[in-house]
Amino acid sequence: MHLAPASLLGAVVVASDSTGTLINILIVALIFSLAFWVIGKMGVPEPINMILRVIVGIVALIWLLNLFGALGGHPFVLYHS
Repeated sequence: MHLAPASLLGAVVVASDSTGTLINILIVALIFSLAFWVIGKMGVPEPINMILRVIVGIVALIWLLNLFGALGGHPFVLYHS
């Protein structure tokens, strides 16, 4: 029986983790783009429309910072369960 080297197993784990992260990014990007689209189609006056878009953009930015910070080991926002 032949076992794969530890470095190869580590590469598989990293590839699996990065695939999950990429899928997570794509799903959340779809959700935020849908939120931008819904805000544009709601028909609210322009100042409120812009404020809502800025809020959604800030939430998306915080989420991305948290995701990339967690990949480095230091998340921006800690969630306690």
